[in-house]
Amino acid sequence: MTFVYLHGFRSSPASVKAAQFAAAVAALSAAKRPALHVPTLTDRPAQALAQIERLVATAESPVCLVGSSLGGFYATVAAERHGLRAVLVNPALRPDEGLRVYAGVQTNLYTGESFEVTTDHFAELQEMRVDRISRPERYFLMVQIFLYSVKMVPLLSCCYLIILMILNRQE
Repeated sequence: MTFVYLHGFRSSPASVKAAQFAAAVAALSAAKRPALHVPTLTDRPAQALAQIERLVATAESPVCLVGSSLGGFYATVAAERHGLRAVLVNPALRPDEGLRVYAGVQTNLYTGESFEVTTDHFAELQEMRVDRISRPERYFLMVQIFLYSVKMVPLLSCCYLIILMILNRQE
């Protein structure tokens, strides 16, 4: 099994979620440990999807995509195009609409790099839109809900449980 973790908008492989997911994979025994790729996705949607598709095409074992926010959107698109499994963590559902408030110059929260979000970004995202997933059983959805009376399970524990679930379903 190969996991590909896809970060979100204005994020990078240095994000807390990416680091915790990588730590959960590293905590597995060598015999159970899947391959893990955490690419630095470009800010251009079409180019980011091309990066993901290259990783999928060159993987040496079945791929499971794990995507957070915009990465969850990309994971959905790639999973539908290639028949893959995907774990979606608070996925962006319609980023061609939802990210419009970020039009203009933006800064990556982890690298400090600046980039400009233009109407071309939204057009690329709209072109990728998945109106309906074909096989819901290939997806695991994690949605963070803030309830003041409930303590959240640490993300690292959730990552570890997800990895074990997916690896066990593969057998």
